[in-house]
Amino acid sequence: MGMSVIVTGNRETVERKIRILKTQIELDIKKEDSRSLANHQLALEAHEDRLNKLNAEGVV
Repeated sequence: MGMSVIVTGNRETVERKIRILKTQIELDIKKEDSRSLANHQLALEAHEDRLNKLNAEGVV
């Protein structure tokens, strides 16, 4: 069963969440927590997609 990620927010919010997720991923790797790592990586991809969409739309 997969996890879906819904990402909303402006550029600043999305960029902040990306930074947080990258930190969480580093911690997951150190703790060898593969379940959390997979979830955080999925969320990171979704947030990066949202940021790319905002950039393409020229939203500030």
